[in-house]
Amino acid sequence: MARRVVRKIIQIVATGAGVSLVLTPLSRAFGMILFVSSIIVLLVCLFLWLLLFGSEHTGYWPDDTKL
Repeated sequence: MARRVVRKIIQIVATGAGVSLVLTPLSRAFGMILFVSSIIVLLVCLFLWLLLFGSEHTGYWPDDTKL
């Protein structure tokens, strides 16, 4: 249950950072700061996702005991 909540929080934060990354105007200094900070937030979310859930669902690995 707690893992599901943490996953959802990371997804919501990453989605918000991604939306702000796409919609930020780069014409002013505040826009540039928001653009760079959203990239940093996305990288932190990716790091947390890989750290907490990286070993799950990484692909198909056959079971060696059935050979």
